[in-house]
Amino acid sequence: MLLSCLSLALASTPVSVNQLVAPTLGDPRVVVADGESPPPPFEVEIHNSPDEPVLYQDVYEILAPLTFDSGWQPSGSAIQVAIRVTAEGGAAVEMEGTGHLSWPAAVTHSQTSWEDAGLFMLDTSLVADIDLQIDLGDVYWSETLASESMSFYAEEFFTPFLLPNGEQDRVEVDASGSSTTLLDLAYDIITGVALTFRMDMRTDVQGSLEGIRKTVASPEETQLIEAADESLVFLPPTEGSLELSSIYTGTYESLLELVFTPVVGVCIDLLGCSDLAAFDIPVPLVDSVEERDFEPVLLAHEVPVMDVDWTGHDFGKVDIGDIATFELPIANAGSLDVMGGANFLGNGDFTLFPADIRAGQDEVDGIVVTFAPTVVGVQEVTLVLETNDPLLANLQIPLMGTGVEPDDGGTTVVSTENTCGCSSSPGPGQWAWLVLGLGGVLLCRRENR
Repeated sequence: MLLSCLSLALASTPVSVNQLVAPTLGDPRVVVADGESPPPPFEVEIHNSPDEPVLYQDVYEILAPLTFDSGWQPSGSAIQVAIRVTAEGGAAVEMEGTGHLSWPAAVTHSQTSWEDAGLFMLDTSLVADIDLQIDLGDVYWSETLASESMSFYAEEFFTPFLLPNGEQDRVEVDASGSSTTLLDLAYDIITGVALTFRMDMRTDVQGSLEGIRKTVASPEETQLIEAADESLVFLPPTEGSLELSSIYTGTYESLLELVFTPVVGVCIDLLGCSDLAAFDIPVPLVDSVEERDFEPVLLAHEVPVMDVDWTGHDFGKVDIGDIATFELPIANAGSLDVMGGANFLGNGDFTLFPADIRAGQDEVDGIVVTFAPTVVGVQEVTLVLETNDPLLANLQIPLMGTGVEPDDGGTTVVSTENTCGCSSSPGPGQWAWLVLGLGGVLLCRRENR
């Protein structure tokens, strides 16, 4: 509709030559009112896609589940203890930040972390069955003393993304050194004599994660981020977004060891209590180093995609004093607004309107180029569209027209690609009403939007 309005206006509205901007190299050939300055050429800026959330997560089942049986300890002793342990749990990691995409001169992807937005957790639970046997030759005694459940949890906050050159490249959690008494029992053997049993346990629990890299893949290529300050350059997308998959890889180090200390004693009335035996039983559950990939993070960076025919246009032969028009629709097949401006590279009897471009998603904008030759001969210019399309940021479209001597003195408008259904009609002079016609076009454009 915009292009139809402009063609109709040019066909019926002559203007004064004093209202035209003199053509200069690189300046937009646009119509302005008397006394006003033309707008400056469109300047290419750094454009950004809306930021995408980045959340790396991993759950590492270090104990899945794990069982341990110490057997009777110490071997050959008259008093022995057996410990059977069933454990499960592991580590969990979360790292949060933002993914960025900017252009031109290159389509650049980067990731920025949030301060203290990383969490490393160790969460383990276990069940310990404790048996005791006493073998004194003539006297033998065995009993299950207890079945104890316990859990261990430790966490550490940090600033992601744990890569070289970052705020930190490694996070550690240490829950070692804690000790607890699991059992404290007394059994009356005979009158005045009691057997005592106490079980202490201390833990050695350590975990760490060290970052190695991120593997970022588009449909066309795969690249690596191996330092916190690195960014990646990708091919410009041809559709409405740049689809990326990002996988974080790190190395886990895990240590989980329990040390049980049984203490067996006797209490005799009038004599008091004394320990008969005490010894350590180490239970090494985990001591591992493993490289792991986190779950992929999917990012969809929205971009504008300009859909325009850039093959060029030849106005053909146009009589001096006549006006030929070329309508160029500019559609948006992307997810962000196509924005920019139009310019001419070179000199000639060409003008364009409007000089700005803006097409929303699934919308069509456009410009109209006119050729009104004042001299005989071939004229060539390049129509330059500078937009925020990362693939077509600077699109150059060749234009050509040939001025010829008219057969009569009339002035007509020739629509070389007439999409509005109107026909050219004679007007009272070459430029008599052009500005008023373009004002009507602008009104049509605003009403249609």
